Amino acid sequence: MATNYTVIQYVPDPVADERVNVGIVAWNETEIRLHFVSDFKRAQRLGKVSMLPAIEQVKDYLLDIESQPFDSSAAERIKIMVQESYNLIQFRPISITRSAPSAAVVELSSTFLKEQNRTVARTRRGSAWVNNLFIRKAETVANKVWGDAAATVNIDHIFKPHASIKGDLTQHKTSFALQNGTLRLVGLADSMETQASAEKQGKVMFDAQDLRRENPNVLMTCLLLPPRDPNEKAVEMYRDTVSLLHKLGVATMEEETQVENTLESTFRRIHF
Repeated sequence: MATNYTVIQYVPDPVADERVNVGIVAWNETEIRLHFVSDFKRAQRLGKVSMLPAIEQVKDYLLDIESQPFDSSAAERIKIMVQESYNLIQFRPISITRSAPSAAVVELSSTFLKEQNRTVARTRRGSAWVNNLFIRKAETVANKVWGDAAATVNIDHIFKPHASIKGDLTQHKTSFALQNGTLRLVGLADSMETQASAEKQGKVMFDAQDLRRENPNVLMTCLLLPPRDPNEKAVEMYRDTVSLLHKLGVATMEEETQVENTLESTFRRIHF
């Protein structure tokens, strides 16, 4: 099934026609998915700060569309937005990819979306650190997305950090899980910064495949930090792992700056 996509651009001065890509929206006949940059600092440098609410308004509008049960009118609303581009917010012409929307927004973000450059070197981060980060971010986003509803459904009870989830062959220690009568969401996290080995690659792949076999319809998301050494074998291992995760329908992140946006988009698909 073909997937349509467009790149969302911030254009503060239509005469100069300088642009910053700030997001991607992808859709097909069954779903719509979004991905935005983690912050709008690059856009802020290009334009006036007072213009940035225009980006936030479009982001909130699209997140609202994505969070609703899919119907054909949702895709039509996206097409109308593309056709009626505004001065400040414009869209590239609609293109087509073979990837499903959830995988497409992740794959295309590496081509079209540029995150704020880092200037400070940091210590390599291992599995324990990335798991704890993922849990903290998920708890923050859960409160943001569900707000008062979180208390109504006892989110503290059904949102389980360091949850053990049954796969087809064994139990898996996940970063977190969301359960409300049935399993709704599984979060996985790991790091290849400190160890990019066949053993680490095999563990990530096995966890995802085994969980997917037992839970074919559950939402899955994974934060997997890439290797930091310019080692061709390590990079190839990482790419193969991410490719498999995409085939399993797992939304992936490779930087902590991507976590909150990706989790917010995923959480908004869950209705209590």
